[in-house]
Amino acid sequence: MVMPKADLIKTGISGLDSILLGGIPRTNVILVQGVTGSGKTLMGLEFIYRGMVEYNEPGLVVVFETSPDKLIRDAAEFGWNLDEMQQQKKLQIVFTSPQVLDQELRSPDSLLLEAATEMGAKRIFVDGIGLLVSASGGGDSERGGFRELLQQLMESLSRENLTAMLSLEVGSALASIATVEASDFLADTVIQLGRERHGRHTQRSLEVLKSRGQDFDGGEHTLQIIAGQGLQVFRRVQAPLRVNAKQPTSSTMRSVIGVEAVDTLIGGGIFDGSTTMVVGVSGVGKTVLATQILREGALKQKKRGLLISLDEHPAQIIRNAQTLGLNLEEQVADGTIQILFGGPQELHVDAH
Repeated sequence: MVMPKADLIKTGISGLDSILLGGIPRTNVILVQGVTGSGKTLMGLEFIYRGMVEYNEPGLVVVFETSPDKLIRDAAEFGWNLDEMQQQKKLQIVFTSPQVLDQELRSPDSLLLEAATEMGAKRIFVDGIGLLVSASGGGDSERGGFRELLQQLMESLSRENLTAMLSLEVGSALASIATVEASDFLADTVIQLGRERHGRHTQRSLEVLKSRGQDFDGGEHTLQIIAGQGLQVFRRVQAPLRVNAKQPTSSTMRSVIGVEAVDTLIGGGIFDGSTTMVVGVSGVGKTVLATQILREGALKQKKRGLLISLDEHPAQIIRNAQTLGLNLEEQVADGTIQILFGGPQELHVDAH
């Protein structure tokens, strides 16, 4: 069931709302779980930051181990000025302990929830709920202590109409199987973050395990941390197109390559929207032909072009084209042609 757009809250994280088909149902409790270094805290901070600056939704951040100063410092690396947000009363960072939070939740006049009401908070991020095990009676989550405390936390946030994101580290002593199972069951939306070694590089992933009240694109998607920007989610290329999605169509229109003999040979050019493979040994002119196609489109047909190289660096491609009288640099400078370079060893198929 796809909910009306008005009932969805956008995370603001690039690519994630698309996978969630528009966002997450408002007041859903979102659990983000994963191993160390998978991006849990960063996702929570960006969820709060995007809410403040893009959707005018003030937020709270509750941390147990990381000091507020370090959060502010780390966020600044992505261009997020959390200190300024605090001065504008759009953000409050609460540094506390699991035991104090437990007392807050049991108190009829919780200072935490009172602060949320005063600032008009719409979002909250609690980092490291696995630490609540220590406040639930020594970590015996199987007897229900952790589950009861977590349920109380979720109910309190729901009463305040807060859309909450909670992070849970898995694969540690704190996160027993019972702890993870209880968290997964109680949360409305569960997002699994992964971090794996592939050869000599690290690859991150994101998978929505469940999200009550909505449909979403399932499976494992690619997650990247982009310097100066934040998180970027790339939908997995194997995911099937939805019924209402724009379907690929065939075209009978042709575009000339710009080499008269070749255009004549293939019947007047290549079909728009088609895929043409140019095959040959090194040095026969494959890249040169591709460069001519792009320049023909940019100069005469007003079509923007993209050249993706997994071998030669853009500067080398531009230099080689110049020696043949093809001024590719001019089109790159004005943006009509873009060159994207990526090493095949670091290639992620979803992002590519």
